[in-house]
Amino acid sequence: MTYKCSYCSCTFSSTYALKRHISDKHQYIDEDEEVTFQSNMPHEEPDLWDDDDKEVSKVPYHEESGLWDDDLSMKDDESESKITLEQPVESHENLQISEESDEESGEFDDNDESDEESGEFDDDDNEDNEVDLTYSLSIDAEDFCGTTLDDAIRDKTHPPNTEWPNDIYREFMEIVMEYQLSNSCGDRIIKLINKSRQEAEKNPLPINTKEGRRFLDVNEFPYMKFKKVLITKFQDKDYSFYYQPIIHGIKVLLLQSEMNEEFVFKYKNHNTLIKTYGEQFESNWWYITENKIPVDNKLLSIIIYADSTTCDHLGKTSEHPIYISLGNIPNWQRNKPNAKVLVGYLPKLKAKDNTTRNSESFRRLQRLVFQRFILADMAEAGAFTATYLPSTSKRPCYYCLINNEDLNNMALSHIDLRTPEKMKLAISENQASEFSIHKEFNYFWDFDDFNIYEATAPDHNLYDDYKEGGIPCKRLCNIFHKYLVMYMKLRQESFTDTELTELETLITEFCQEFVTIFAEYSPSRCKIPKLHVLHYHVIPSIRLYGSMNGMSTETYETLHKKSVKTPYRMTNKRNYVSQMLTTVRRQYLALKQKKPTIRRSSGFRNLLWEFKFTEIETTVSKIKQDTDIHHLYKEGFDNLHAGFEEFLTENELEYDYESGHFKIYSSVAVESTDIIRTAGTFYGNEWFSDVVVSSEETAWYGKALLLLEFSAKGLKEPVNLALLRWYEEVQEEEIIYDCPRLWLTDQYTCVYLDSVDMSVHIIPRNNCENEYFVNTYIF
Repeated sequence: MTYKCSYCSCTFSSTYALKRHISDKHQYIDEDEEVTFQSNMPHEEPDLWDDDDKEVSKVPYHEESGLWDDDLSMKDDESESKITLEQPVESHENLQISEESDEESGEFDDNDESDEESGEFDDDDNEDNEVDLTYSLSIDAEDFCGTTLDDAIRDKTHPPNTEWPNDIYREFMEIVMEYQLSNSCGDRIIKLINKSRQEAEKNPLPINTKEGRRFLDVNEFPYMKFKKVLITKFQDKDYSFYYQPIIHGIKVLLLQSEMNEEFVFKYKNHNTLIKTYGEQFESNWWYITENKIPVDNKLLSIIIYADSTTCDHLGKTSEHPIYISLGNIPNWQRNKPNAKVLVGYLPKLKAKDNTTRNSESFRRLQRLVFQRFILADMAEAGAFTATYLPSTSKRPCYYCLINNEDLNNMALSHIDLRTPEKMKLAISENQASEFSIHKEFNYFWDFDDFNIYEATAPDHNLYDDYKEGGIPCKRLCNIFHKYLVMYMKLRQESFTDTELTELETLITEFCQEFVTIFAEYSPSRCKIPKLHVLHYHVIPSIRLYGSMNGMSTETYETLHKKSVKTPYRMTNKRNYVSQMLTTVRRQYLALKQKKPTIRRSSGFRNLLWEFKFTEIETTVSKIKQDTDIHHLYKEGFDNLHAGFEEFLTENELEYDYESGHFKIYSSVAVESTDIIRTAGTFYGNEWFSDVVVSSEETAWYGKALLLLEFSAKGLKEPVNLALLRWYEEVQEEEIIYDCPRLWLTDQYTCVYLDSVDMSVHIIPRNNCENEYFVNTYIF
């Protein structure tokens, strides 16, 4: 809806904008013109603060024409039906806002008549607008209490503080609220206090926190001690490298018992029939390198990761931490935070002005600082390999010598790889710029049998600044499906040669389709270095160093909070690097002596019900009559007896019938570390996990209804079980979305909890009764 000025051709979207325009541009107008103009102005609802002779309790309310009105023609607000607010208020007096009478609203009736004479609205429109909309707003009488002066005087005598059970209770809650402690933190403090009370003489606490920190600082632990060495001096400022020796970081890793249990020194892929590429100690690089070292020596694979991150929320301060891990540790354990150790912070040079910052000498000094120290995501890979940035170079890939013009070509038959020898020759022949490489000597060239260009692990995130366009939805869905299939295959834990061939086909199809669809919408025509790396270098990297899961940078990113951001917040922001490293050492020492938590054999949590085997019928009857219990629990109890008897028959267990005892829990952690839940309400939603029980050839799917522990005389230890309702596969040849299709049966069985592999995501198929998909695209 727009409003046009009567004195010029300007139009406005609101009455307020029109009035401001009149006030600014047409201040001096004749009275006759003003009357004419006001008759064309839409009526404005009176403001609450306007001086008016009318009673405050009678306020006419006019509904403004909205976007969803049936009549699309322009309307004046005067033609709208008059709406009043009826407010019955119960207080010391009975107040009511009554509907305005016809006489008091006569000034609007005149306008309505003029509208009818002008023929702007027909009779049908007026009938539609004459709707009686009366909103009754009730105000609680309590809202009017305590408003007198006597009430205020009486409130002064009321104690302002909460009545606490005792002073210790009060002080504890003051600490919790002042420092915004979480529930888990507060619970640990309460447990610690209660534990210290039991044997106060044997368990004295430090006098204060400072003394506890000092105790950690003087600890004789020989590692996690950081040193400082001067690297350079630039613009009258010293730049130092804070570090601990890499050998100390390796020892810190090996001191963890869980690392030693899984540590591998020997090549483990001697099966010549079916070779797999998963762990690093199964890769070609390990096999080649192990054969080059003396027989009595052991191979230690060191993985170094470096990345820049901000220290504060504003991004004014940043650091460049370096972490190490070992390829001898299996992937599943190496991807945990405790399998990495901080070895230092790279110094970051800062220029005082833009001229210096953009100078070649400053950039050269930065490269030399980086070159003295390896392994990064693609943003830093150019710095370690001493190659130009991908966006500005003739040869943008640090793996190979691909020309920028061929970066989006997904059908190349040959790729010329970078090697230290080729780069040395290019520099010696004064062709460094042609190869997009800096002239400085690369320190990694000094290592024998080491190619820095292939040792920098790729990541696989794609991004470009795409403009808007009209791509058919079906085509987008098709390439998204190809991406999901490729990505899921790429995230496998291990590959055979056949599977690598399949993965290479999937990557090629995706990359070619990606360029075909998005090239015309991309400013760079999809010349994305990461897309090139994905297509041409990921498969060779898997063969050489193992699966991509072992080179994931995700857990390194999460370490920034523990090793950079939190330590920085604990400093006084002056000469903060040494303070940060002190905090990191304290963190490690506080956890070093931590005793491993011994989980109960079952891993059950949250006991729900407990009853004897002889009481099973009575318990089931009570639960079925309780309306507050979730229907899936009732379904489970209704089939518990039959499912348990079937389990006893199949497993031939012998026990004392009279002493049988059930405990029903809501969650349990299985061997795969997945948590199986049977919860009627979990964060406001039901959660009854779907699980898979598999053998070498077959997988069975089921829905967990009850998680139970059964104990009795004659049994050496409690039996941990899950009551499952089974799914069956749909017996049709049609395959949809590459996902198994299931239907839910009426078969219920108790199974050993150890036989449950993991939880799975099963979703119903739209518009199909009792048909489900196993969502294989979630891992």
